[in-house]
Amino acid sequence: MCCSVGLVCCLWGVGVAQSTSTASPSPQHLGDMWLEGNVGGEAIRAYIGDAGWPKSSGLWGAYYFTKNWSAIPLDGDWTAPGRVRLTEGVAGDAGAKRRFDLNISQPGAVEGTWTSADGARVLQVRLRRVPKPAPFEVAIRRPRQFADSKWPMRLSYPDGWRLDVSSTELTLRSPDPLDTLFDNELHCVRGGGVPSPLRPGDPPAEFSRPFFRGDSGWLVATGLSADCTTAACQPPESRATEAGVFLKSSVEYRSHGPWGYMGLAEASVYLIVVEQTWVRCTDRLLDVDTRISVAGRPKGTP
Repeated sequence: MCCSVGLVCCLWGVGVAQSTSTASPSPQHLGDMWLEGNVGGEAIRAYIGDAGWPKSSGLWGAYYFTKNWSAIPLDGDWTAPGRVRLTEGVAGDAGAKRRFDLNISQPGAVEGTWTSADGARVLQVRLRRVPKPAPFEVAIRRPRQFADSKWPMRLSYPDGWRLDVSSTELTLRSPDPLDTLFDNELHCVRGGGVPSPLRPGDPPAEFSRPFFRGDSGWLVATGLSADCTTAACQPPESRATEAGVFLKSSVEYRSHGPWGYMGLAEASVYLIVVEQTWVRCTDRLLDVDTRISVAGRPKGTP
């Protein structure tokens, strides 16, 4: 999984148009490479690898500074045997770009330079190859717990993963730069106000797609139609507690990433309702949905 619904996103295994500024002198194969180290005095994590569809050749990747985990896409190619140039952004972006020039010929260390778009600033880059970060189902062996009196949910997640929480939004990210670049994350929004079941015979009313409120309770849309009809809506998967209810559905959508349309993608969508407080989550990260549980009445609710 790699991105959340409503965000720019993409499926991994697909790619971008080749940059003409870093044309490869001869075809080479890199595979996948995960890196950690420093650009100047700032710590980063990075991924680079051979590009896939729709990029016909060359390299792509992503990196982020560990101080903020904001992903930056990388697009490039070989410049000589064992040497690559990677620009920040993608080939179609206008104007000069910041870039990495790296020597990746050594088995452990990767060194080179980072250059600003105007060429005025050059920083030393010192990286080391590291294993691919563990997926959720392995990393969760060292769990942490999120619980907040304002949120009607609890979350179990791996130690070392990035959890950002405000009063209305929650985002969990993997340390893998590949996941970070493609929005392979758990993103939740908290709100208030839950409609009562409708009167018998009233058509279902959309709450937060794909969830609808019907005359007999909650429904989910199962197709692409904007209407929740008998053929297009059904009761969602659910589990209830004394405090509230957890609802689940799946959605399929056209996925877009830094290099344009990347294919069809799927995500799990959850709705947690406790009295008049609700949380809607889009999930392309968790191994099982039971990592989220329903909490008691949120603080500040009537």
